[in-house]
Amino acid sequence: MRARTQDSNVVTIEHPLVAAKLAILRSKATLPEDFRRALQEISVLLLAEAARTWETVPYQIETPLRGCTVSNLKRPVVFVPILRAGLGMLDGMTTLLPDAAIGHIGVYRDEKTFLPAARDYRRSTGGAARSDAGDRKQRVPGSDLAKGEWG
Repeated sequence: MRARTQDSNVVTIEHPLVAAKLAILRSKATLPEDFRRALQEISVLLLAEAARTWETVPYQIETPLRGCTVSNLKRPVVFVPILRAGLGMLDGMTTLLPDAAIGHIGVYRDEKTFLPAARDYRRSTGGAARSDAGDRKQRVPGSDLAKGEWG
């Protein structure tokens, strides 16, 4: 996968599979079940690219033939889906990282400015012995899918 950086916070993924899935997402003829499937599939591809630079830690395992050094993610992951696109991407991403915790941000419209404002942040514990969210690698699904960008 090649990624083109437009600025320090936005990466555009240039990959034939991403382009093919985006075509399905953009088509007005796409059925809802096909849209959901394509969104789940593209979210796996986007997560793979986003995780490219995540830190890992090596450890030893025994294979049927001999010992082997493998690696695991250094920190647990928290997904915080944003609106409908983010919620749709969550299924695909949790397929790759089923132990990831899920965070939620409450948003409301400020009555004076009419702009969205965050009310609160909550996350699921996602299993035993979870550390504070500050120790986790956090991803925010809900990118601008029409442009194929992951931010």
